[in-house]
Amino acid sequence: MLVEVLNQVNKHIPPAKDVFKNLSYLNPACVLSQTSKANVVDLPFQHLITSAIEEQYRKVNFVNWLEEKAFQKTGIPQDSEQFWFGVLGHPSFKDISTYALTCLATPVSNAVVERVFSLVNAVKTKPRNRLQTDLLDAIVRIRSNLILNGKCCQDFSASAAMISAHTSENLYMSQSQQNVLVPSTSASEPELLSSSQQDCTEDEDAALLLLDI
Repeated sequence: MLVEVLNQVNKHIPPAKDVFKNLSYLNPACVLSQTSKANVVDLPFQHLITSAIEEQYRKVNFVNWLEEKAFQKTGIPQDSEQFWFGVLGHPSFKDISTYALTCLATPVSNAVVERVFSLVNAVKTKPRNRLQTDLLDAIVRIRSNLILNGKCCQDFSASAAMISAHTSENLYMSQSQQNVLVPSTSASEPELLSSSQQDCTEDEDAALLLLDI
């Protein structure tokens, strides 16, 4: 029974599963080990490996990384991304660190994309269907950042750079951009919203959205 279950699972898992399995070879505990370090041929995404990457991979465990500036205070991290970000600052290992970060950036599922779409659908509802792309993008980025850092808008503190960016050029669009086409309620041609009408509707939408952030 268990054998049949295992066979069915293997049939539904794509062959690319081996790629993600080999990502564990980029972990600092494995890369810096003298005994369990993987061979170059076992690393993921072989088509990305060049002779420079191969040479740097062979030398990476001969460096005392605890003496490097990136790891002097915190030590060598267990997280693969943090480790390779620190290695990226070493001029002799830029190729291997860039390769490793590229491999680690490979999405293992579409869950992240689905979360973004869910967030967009929660922000842009039928009553708020006049939201323009720039405003929608800004709100989604703000909410994503707050969720990622476990913060609330009430705890957010704006930096001096953020406040200085609040200029009329950044906050208000030009007259030509404000005149947008919207579907007319009659059978005639689409009508243009005036600048004052557009400002009013956008202010109403922005006020509603800020309450939800």
